[in-house]
Amino acid sequence: MYNRKGQKIGGIITATGKRNRKNEFEPLKELGNITIIKRLVLTFQRAGIAPIVVITGEQAEEVERHLANYGVVFLRNEKYKEMQMFESSQLGFAYLEGKVDRIVFTKVDVPLFTTDTVKYLLSKEGAIVSPVYKGKTGHPLCIDASFIPDILSYKGENGMKGFLHSVQSFRIWVDVEDEGILHDVGEEKNSSVLLERHNQQIFHPYVRLSLEKEKLFFDGRAKMLLLLIDDTNSVRGACKKMAMSYSKAWNLLNEMETILGFSVVKRKHGGRDGGKTYLSESGKQFLNRYIALEDTVKAFAEQQFIQLFADYHEKKDEKHSL
Repeated sequence: MYNRKGQKIGGIITATGKRNRKNEFEPLKELGNITIIKRLVLTFQRAGIAPIVVITGEQAEEVERHLANYGVVFLRNEKYKEMQMFESSQLGFAYLEGKVDRIVFTKVDVPLFTTDTVKYLLSKEGAIVSPVYKGKTGHPLCIDASFIPDILSYKGENGMKGFLHSVQSFRIWVDVEDEGILHDVGEEKNSSVLLERHNQQIFHPYVRLSLEKEKLFFDGRAKMLLLLIDDTNSVRGACKKMAMSYSKAWNLLNEMETILGFSVVKRKHGGRDGGKTYLSESGKQFLNRYIALEDTVKAFAEQQFIQLFADYHEKKDEKHSL
């Protein structure tokens, strides 16, 4: 996502595991009628954040299948039981280095901050921006990408808290009217009010663009596959980051090339890992045109949504202000 100053914004959600007191796996626990992890992804998407990186660990395959159609990037931490959350988050920061200008970071157990809060934090100029509600600091954090090397090299104590303390002079605190920045999923206090408000924030038009001839051959999943092949130079590597089987990926690519009539990818054989796969120039051009079309369609849908449903939003806002 590009903000109004042309900056690209990425997101990181750590969802490696560690069960709550009731032995429930929090990312897949339902909050309202959807899971906690899906609620966070929708919040980020409503704020226009992309790419969104989800760090998985416990029940990784279940989380990845659950979000397979939501256009997120998965990074699996196989050693999550031995590592702290900060170490898991470092995987996400390493992936986003060089790809974005700022990062919105949160842990999975604080899912009820609103899209408006995220947008408000992103509007601030600070290098590291933290939200504050009634004197208490919460999530998410907005971090300038120039701090990624410092995050990756940090070996001190107390994880993210320790790192933030080490760069205290670069940090700003912003007051927000959003109790959700503090609300842990294990708390019952104010849950129903926060949930209702949050549901209003994730109210959105559901637009999925596909390209078809006699049948569908290109959509958001295909777009993600090509983007990740371009990023990893590997079909297998791309599959790991988007919860797609290797055989399905090649079937999709082969069918795509047959329908389009040109090579979308090119293969370089040999090497210890069996060679590499790259996007062809024609493949890159096709992908870029699809992305441009998708961005145009979604922007138009969002504009019309805001215009046509303005009264609905106003009524809800009045209700919450009582």
